[in-house]
Amino acid sequence: MTLIINDQAERFDGETMTVEELLALKNIKKDGTAVAINGKLCMKDKWSITILSDRDDVTIISAAYGG
Repeated sequence: MTLIINDQAERFDGETMTVEELLALKNIKKDGTAVAINGKLCMKDKWSITILSDRDDVTIISAAYGG
C-alpha cells in the first residue's frame, strides 16, 4: 500500500492499516499530534478504528515544545 504522508509517497506492507498503526510504525507519539485524511480531520478517539487505504492523503502535524 502507498500512502501520501505530508506530501511524500511512502510504501507499506499490507493493503490497509489504521491511523494508530501508522503512527506506531513511524514512532509518532499520540500526544500533541493531529491527523487529517484526505483533507478531513480524524479525531484521536477514532484512530484505532479508522482504516487507511491505498493512495490516501495523510497529513500528520505534531506540536513542538520549547522556545
